[in-house]
Amino acid sequence: MAFVRSTKHGQSYGRLFLIAFPQFDQVLQQERGAESLSEQPICPPLSYITEHAFCYTNPANPSLPEDASKRLRYGRILNLGTKHGCPVLTFTAIGADDEINPAAPCREYLQAIACGIREAFPAVTPGQIREYLLDADGIRENISAEQLSQWLRDNRGKDLGKNSKVETRR
Repeated sequence: MAFVRSTKHGQSYGRLFLIAFPQFDQVLQQERGAESLSEQPICPPLSYITEHAFCYTNPANPSLPEDASKRLRYGRILNLGTKHGCPVLTFTAIGADDEINPAAPCREYLQAIACGIREAFPAVTPGQIREYLLDADGIRENISAEQLSQWLRDNRGKDLGKNSKVETRR
């Protein structure tokens, strides 16, 4: 899992996908580990979401978490504004940013992130990706620069992201 910190300043590489709102709801269900997708939406209406900076996946009251004890699951929806007239939304954990203690990501997860950055931002060099990742929460304190460099190389010793792909499954 990766969580968006709503109070931390800075920039992050990201990618926008233009999807229908019901698809957004389904992605959120999948990321929460739903065994099968529900026809019943877990997101509040899009009109509610776009009127607020954030809300929760609580059908009874989207201004409050459904179950505040489930802190590290995706349950908070962030409204990041608009792009080309479309709302830009993401989701993150329930709870305050300082309550989220990041763990070290696995090799495959970092490789997928590096590939995504290279695909979306071709001008970013492998060295810049490495430095960006080394500064990230969960990596900074847990993975050495040497280990990260090794992980960011594919089986042929080339920088990951130039011509290789990492397969991810959902």
